Amino acid sequence: MRNQLKSWYINPNIWFSNLEANIKTAQLLFKQKKFEEVINTCSEILVTDSNSIEALKLIAKSFLARRNIDDAR
Repeated sequence: MRNQLKSWYINPNIWFSNLEANIKTAQLLFKQKKFEEVINTCSEILVTDSNSIEALKLIAKSFLARRNIDDAR
């Protein structure tokens, strides 16, 4: 367990690059109007980074695109 934690601290860029890749995937899905997939992808991002503004914005925009005004708030 310590080795796993140590490697995470040594190379935190791996975690950030995966998060960034997931945001880019969600943005691409949004452009393709695959709103349910955007919501699912961004929900997974929020499990790891609950403060991801971009993920929250994409979820809200997806709900708006689906005319779910209350959920977008």
